[in-house]
Amino acid sequence: MDPSGLHDSAELMRNMRALCGEERSALCDFLCGLSAIENRQLHLSLGFPNMFELCRVEFGLSEGCIYRRLQVSRKIKHYPELLTALRAGQINLTLASLLCPYLGKFAWSELLSRVAGQSKRSAQKTLRDLAALGEDSQTKVRIQYLGKEHYSYKLKIPASLHHQWERVKELLSHQVPDGDLQSILTILTQAYLNKNDLQNKPAASPDLWQHYSSPTRYIPKGLKHLLLEKAEHSCQYISPEGRRCTQKRYLDIDHIIPISAGGQTTFPNLQVLCHAHNLLKSDSIPSPSTNHNQSDFLIPERPAALHQPGRTMKLSWTKDKRPAERVR
Repeated sequence: MDPSGLHDSAELMRNMRALCGEERSALCDFLCGLSAIENRQLHLSLGFPNMFELCRVEFGLSEGCIYRRLQVSRKIKHYPELLTALRAGQINLTLASLLCPYLGKFAWSELLSRVAGQSKRSAQKTLRDLAALGEDSQTKVRIQYLGKEHYSYKLKIPASLHHQWERVKELLSHQVPDGDLQSILTILTQAYLNKNDLQNKPAASPDLWQHYSSPTRYIPKGLKHLLLEKAEHSCQYISPEGRRCTQKRYLDIDHIIPISAGGQTTFPNLQVLCHAHNLLKSDSIPSPSTNHNQSDFLIPERPAALHQPGRTMKLSWTKDKRPAERVR
């Protein structure tokens, strides 16, 4: 029923309170669902690098909504009283999110009595006073978009890093006489990228590594570079539904057949996976202590597909714990 069509104000308010309760109950059920998805690592098998991307793509949530919901969903398993208070309407999602860093450090009854019914700003001040340490005292970076392609960075650093920074300013005093922070950061960032960013360096020809073979886990830098370039510096995991993982951080070079199972360090036996999907594969493949054949790992039959323009090797893991190959 559309509440806007009600003419009686008292009845309208009754309906709105009922809808608010239903919304709160649905939110709590949604948080429990998020917790279950993460515990089962379902987001990884669906091809998402993390829970944030799952919520953004599958559920269409904004960044702020995702952050608060994930923060609370990760706490309710160990602190069910947080969910109880949220379901009862004693606190809202914003207050529950603010309480998360303080859970376990203070008695729940004290935390709830201090923030129940407060606004976000008041609750933040109350919790800072209670902890005697504000949020800004934590060593983490706060990034804010200022518009016109500019960002603001705010962080707290220890004295030892400050002394190192002063030394950097001394060493760069000829290039940056005024010690301008942005200029020094630009120089340091560019120097690091020039040295370490393989994405900006051409890889060697695949022919140089086609016949390389080693029984050890060591992977030469040139081979790593080639694998990352062929994978477009992104995780190669693709879910059974056809979604490729978009993670470009925390990338690992994975042996399709593990060394412990008789695999070799060869170009056809290597792939790029993000750390999360690498762990997912490790949990899915047969244990080295069990009897198995090489077919248990199912090496892709056509590794050359990685080198064919417009074609991507698709690797996923099926219920019988065997990697499955798809090529498109």
